[in-house]
Amino acid sequence: MVIKKIIYLKNENKKKFTKNILDPEGLVFYQGKFFITSEGEEKNKSPPRLLVFNLAGYYLKDIQLPSKYLPDYSLGLGRNQEKGRNGILPNLGHEGLCLLPSTPPSLLTATEAPLAQDGLKLAGQNYSRLLKFELASNKVSAEWAYPLALPEKTPNLVLDDLSGLSEILCLREYLVLVLERSFLAKLGQN
Repeated sequence: MVIKKIIYLKNENKKKFTKNILDPEGLVFYQGKFFITSEGEEKNKSPPRLLVFNLAGYYLKDIQLPSKYLPDYSLGLGRNQEKGRNGILPNLGHEGLCLLPSTPPSLLTATEAPLAQDGLKLAGQNYSRLLKFELASNKVSAEWAYPLALPEKTPNLVLDDLSGLSEILCLREYLVLVLERSFLAKLGQN
């Protein structure tokens, strides 16, 4: 393999993104455009996004995420789940992105973990969220809850020990391959 060109993504002002603004995760190329998910960067209060770029890496637009996915930074930072906290939790946002071979074409995104308002459970079932975006309208047409694998029964579990969704691959319109991960912080094991 020979790398022939590197394309740097440019923001709305046609300049390279500054450090800690995007946390790009998912990438789809379709009809001459790049679609990229970003988990956002909490320390800079940069929200999660679904962005569209042209072939040269220039920003074209955002596809609007539903408001319930957007964190309310006025409640403070971190993964605390005090009453009223909503949206994607830090570094647990839209990990997966794939193109659904449907008519009309659609994008499917998946969060790594539950939203803050869903609650992260150390004991019990957690759910990732899947969103279907119609490319013709850039609107959400469906949302699903995906049950994440239950963590192994290990003493002293912490929030970082929970399973998460890492990637999705769209095989057919309603057939999606999901890759999950889990980590046991005290043991340093995936």
